Amino acid sequence: MFKKLLIGLGAVFLLIIVIGAISGGGSDSTSADEESISGTNEDTAEPATEDAGDTKEPAKEEPAAEESKPAGNTVGNWTILNKPKFGQEYGMFKSVDLRVQNTSDSEDDPWLEIRLTNGNDLVTTFDCIGQTVRPGETTTLECSSLDDFRKFTDYEILNAF
Repeated sequence: MFKKLLIGLGAVFLLIIVIGAISGGGSDSTSADEESISGTNEDTAEPATEDAGDTKEPAKEEPAAEESKPAGNTVGNWTILNKPKFGQEYGMFKSVDLRVQNTSDSEDDPWLEIRLTNGNDLVTTFDCIGQTVRPGETTTLECSSLDDFRKFTDYEILNAF
């Protein structure tokens, strides 16, 4: 029973990602592009080595990215309350906690995206999805990426919907 539930939840999550990519992934001009904040990684991390093997020891934490704008900027209906700290674990990007506050007058579901770039190259995207939040309330989103850790220089937080 538990295994079927996990498989079902995984399928729903994958379907949401695919629908999001299809509906907004290829357009040149969306409202999400206009509602974003960005930052840089002053001390860029070294790229993951190809010979990582199957070791299960966590890699050391990489330096945090420095945000060009302070926490407290608004993206869509959400005020960003902390600076994201990017690192690696097991050769992949480590999940990032993003604390947000609903600034709208109605309940809303947080759905944000963090894009890491190296120059003009997209390195990875983090998906940040949460439960319904009432006006004025805060929540912490766990943002995750399934990509291998690589060097990045900048990041941007976008309102996915």
